[in-house]
Amino acid sequence: MDDIEKLTALLKSKEGQEIMSKHIKNFIEKQKIEEEEMNKILSNTDYINWIINFLADNDSFSDYCWLYNSLNLKDIDVKNLKKLSLFYDGVDKYANENFIYPTNDNNGSFYQIKYNDWCFEIGVIYGQGTTYYCQRAYVKEDKYIDFNDILNNRKQDNISEITDTLKLLSECILDAYNKGVPIEAIKNTTDKVINEIIWQKKDKSKIKVKK
Repeated sequence: MDDIEKLTALLKSKEGQEIMSKHIKNFIEKQKIEEEEMNKILSNTDYINWIINFLADNDSFSDYCWLYNSLNLKDIDVKNLKKLSLFYDGVDKYANENFIYPTNDNNGSFYQIKYNDWCFEIGVIYGQGTTYYCQRAYVKEDKYIDFNDILNNRKQDNISEITDTLKLLSECILDAYNKGVPIEAIKNTTDKVINEIIWQKKDKSKIKVKK
């Protein structure tokens, strides 16, 4: 019996089902604990104040680099560095709910957060592992997120307009399909329009840089 057959047999057995059930239960419990912790650090200013204080001494930091050399860190710093991914996930969740999208680069993405007089980037880098980082921002971008909006779960002003427009767009696509327009033609047309918009944005960015 090869490894695949052994694994299949184990999964079908009572013992295997109990093991799977235990793993699933532990996974769900872990997700629940992490979500509760994520909501907690976004419900008050304790964590973001720690980020700002840490950035005051270090213009940038990541959970991987600092935890790898954690012997010289305070216990509270080690504890909060481990929560950096949860902070990012919370920001990402709020952003998605409000049609705010991260700035992407070759290795990952980031959001720019404003809180009082401070502005910083919270981002993720993908490689052999996943690294979360914070970096002080001295130039505020147009699509920054005010942490007070997250704190108060404030919906952005244009949510209703975007939702209605997307609904109209969906109806137009469905109408075109129902009238016999091939799905490939619809996709090609929408891709073409999106690519034109992306190129226009790039051209505008180049003009700003030259200025």
